[in-house]
Amino acid sequence: TRTGIARAPLSSQRNEAMVVLRQLRGAVLALAAGFPKPEDWPIPTHWAAQYVDLAPAAVVDLCGGQRGITRYNETSQSCATWLFTTLKCQQICHQTHGFEGFGGCLKDCGAKEPDVAWCSEVPKSPSWLRNHCQVFLARWNKCMANAPSINVSTSWASAVDTCVFGCQDAPWVSRSVRGDTEPLEWHKAKCTPQWFKCEEALCKLVNMVKFKATCLARPPTPSSDPKNATKAKAPPPIQSVKDMDCFYNDVRCDGRCDSMPGKPWEEA
Repeated sequence: TRTGIARAPLSSQRNEAMVVLRQLRGAVLALAAGFPKPEDWPIPTHWAAQYVDLAPAAVVDLCGGQRGITRYNETSQSCATWLFTTLKCQQICHQTHGFEGFGGCLKDCGAKEPDVAWCSEVPKSPSWLRNHCQVFLARWNKCMANAPSINVSTSWASAVDTCVFGCQDAPWVSRSVRGDTEPLEWHKAKCTPQWFKCEEALCKLVNMVKFKATCLARPPTPSSDPKNATKAKAPPPIQSVKDMDCFYNDVRCDGRCDSMPGKPWEEA
């Protein structure tokens, strides 16, 4: 050759390429064998059965449960079916009536009002899960009371975002659902942390603008030196949130106040 580099015959190169292609094909087939087959999808819009029948996030957020943990057989099937129908209708009506007649389109499509009684369909499910379902279906009915008269799709989406799954009162809702300080799954994924502190015997929401001064500041400690009794030593630095007087997403302030706040907008 001109460059002095010997090249393999064309037939040899072709054979090597065929070997590589056969290996790739075998790898692809082996990979595909691990994926769900058509018979593994018993319910439209559902995850494949091989994924331990977990209920998707949309179902557990509204019908009760925890993402990645709650299974379909622990949730209300009527609630899940209604939710899928409503979401399907929302997508259809957003395309056809996004700017006019959206609520009427939803009604005609079959997106009816959910029934709180559905939440009792699975009596063996945890009581807090059934309570979760009841609380959020009631919130949905309250927030969507005027759904048929909603004209544009963005108004419907805003009601879901700020009313059904509103961040402002999320810690109160979590407390009423679970009875503890653990945030609900959608709350952890969507909302910024909220901190509470005892003020005037009332557990109040901390204004985040004042968070550093309210939660991180410590009063100076008196000096142990009698000669400098009037002076104060600088307080030790706060090492963790456990050292603070504020409580993360806990509307009861760890039980250190006389009462929990009655209004989400009361700020310390």
